[in-house]
Amino acid sequence: MRSKMKGHKCDRIAAERRENAANLMQKIPEMLLAYKKRRWEKKMKEEEKAKDK
Repeated sequence: MRSKMKGHKCDRIAAERRENAANLMQKIPEMLLAYKKRRWEKKMKEEEKAKDK
């Protein structure tokens, strides 16, 4: 097994970044839905407070 890695460091870093970006792109729909749900819950809570007063 080779102890020394071949190739430019910046290329490896860029490859990692691309991989991470691809993983994030897969997660985005769930993240957006969770965000919308939190916003909706906050809005409902504020409406409840307004009704109680």
